[in-house]
Amino acid sequence: MNKEVKVPTCNKLINPVFQALKTLGGSGSNDEINNKVIEIEEISDEVLMVMQKGYESKSAVVYRLEWARTYLKKYGAINNTKRGIWSINNNFDKVDFINEKEVVKMVRSEQIVKNSDSETDIIEELPSEKDEIINKLYSQLIKMDPYDFEKLSSILLRESGFSQLEVTKKSGDGGIDGYGYLKVNDFMSFKIAFQCKRYKSNVAAKDIRDFRGSMESDIKNGIFITTSDFTKDAREEAVARGKQHIDLINGDKLIDKLLELKLGIREKQVIDEKFFSNI
Repeated sequence: MNKEVKVPTCNKLINPVFQALKTLGGSGSNDEINNKVIEIEEISDEVLMVMQKGYESKSAVVYRLEWARTYLKKYGAINNTKRGIWSINNNFDKVDFINEKEVVKMVRSEQIVKNSDSETDIIEELPSEKDEIINKLYSQLIKMDPYDFEKLSSILLRESGFSQLEVTKKSGDGGIDGYGYLKVNDFMSFKIAFQCKRYKSNVAAKDIRDFRGSMESDIKNGIFITTSDFTKDAREEAVARGKQHIDLINGDKLIDKLLELKLGIREKQVIDEKFFSNI
């Protein structure tokens, strides 16, 4: 009988999230915080691959880290200065440790979370209306033709400020799915290559190495887009010193960006299936 993989509970991640922010200098993005917690707590890839109940595209660890940040915010220890960026509040600058029990007690006393039936797992595992939209969007992405997914990625990049984007032929181009340029200012721009994978399993370090190996020397940066996530080794490989830098866009970030730009989303958060079929 296979041993059940145990995922850290939300309250057990509260102090690690705070410690991650301190290590990052007092502020950090969702991804930076998540990656630092994974490093601090030495969370294995096996644990990271466990999906949250009621979700198709979100790992249980990432889901519980989101709640841990919310609890710290309600407690007054941290705040989000803008979308996806968190910082430690001034009155907690000199605090070295956050007592998770105090946080849980305060949050519960204000009835922030209701119907919790466990002292060790303080979150309700039912998806919200937004989560249902995320699941539907993920289902739409995962069933797309691979080439159409590449085209969608190029639209996403173009909407994000890239130009002269070109998707390679369906036969592939040595692991590169497309090229484009990012203009830094009125005088500078640089060429990027991107690769897109509709994976359900996490992208491994080998995938990053293969992508980088296909990039010409004049390309300084690459972007790897996936519907899944990246292993710890893959994340380390992407930022390896002395090598071309690879920016990583996992499923969560991809879906967040589609929602932000309203790509394939009609008003009132309805999936526009016609948009995806006409890519």
